[in-house]
Amino acid sequence: CMKPFTTSATQKHPVGIYLFLIGVIFATITLATTKNEKNQYDLPLQFFGAPVVLWAMGDVTAKDYWIGFTEGTIPQLPLTTLNSVI
Repeated sequence: CMKPFTTSATQKHPVGIYLFLIGVIFATITLATTKNEKNQYDLPLQFFGAPVVLWAMGDVTAKDYWIGFTEGTIPQLPLTTLNSVI
């Protein structure tokens, strides 16, 4: 019979990459159109008229990485593993 929705290897698209690229486009537009009126941003560099942080992770210590690893990475592992199995 007729198959209106055929799925073959040539018709699949990486939707996750498309969504990521759309997010990058929105972020670029937001940065390009942001105005720093009344010095509301205390950042050293202007890029397309928008502030950009040069040393955003300058105050991050090894203890901060350890806390992030133990409180973020380790609890995420079972969820990630189960998601890849299902």
